Amino acid sequence: MALCWSLSGSGDLPGAVCQTEIVSISRFNVHETETSPTSFTTGDRSHRRGAAASYAVPVRRIRHRLRALEAFLLVLVGRMLRSRVPMRRWSRLLGPTSAPTVVPQGERPVGREGDVAAAVGSATWRTGANCLEQAFAASVMLRLRGQHSVVVIGLDRADPAAPPHAWLVGASGRVVVGAETMDRYHPVSQFGRPRRRRG
Repeated sequence: MALCWSLSGSGDLPGAVCQTEIVSISRFNVHETETSPTSFTTGDRSHRRGAAASYAVPVRRIRHRLRALEAFLLVLVGRMLRSRVPMRRWSRLLGPTSAPTVVPQGERPVGREGDVAAAVGSATWRTGANCLEQAFAASVMLRLRGQHSVVVIGLDRADPAAPPHAWLVGASGRVVVGAETMDRYHPVSQFGRPRRRRG
């Protein structure tokens, strides 16, 4: 069966506090007394919180860009495998194959799954990755983060001879990539090990 893929200081502060007067260091808004330790005013705390928050945004952006780069490279690896190697030889990278047993949920992916979905979406926009390349990239990214996932292959319900579709279901049961047209397809096989439920 042919698939659509043709089977992504020291500032010297006094060591001992002043005994008779309050020593005010206006630069730091610090007051040292005989009985009370050095304390920072509310304004200074707010300043430090604001500074911490200002650093958080660039860090998040950097992490997002690194994930997008990772997805981009994995999409290209998936494309090379899809176009040059028979799927039966590289599908083991996705995990063992079996009959479809995963029932996806309708919620959008969140947490690590959401991060991976966004990264693969960015890579897809740049590369035009097809569904299998997206599923491959997302599967590897989740595995590297200790997350289970399953790649599901489905055939068109109206035309089984039409190119099949692939989507990735995360350990949460949410579809990470490939959900847009998933309802049109009937699952026929899956790759990977779903997380076992306790109890």
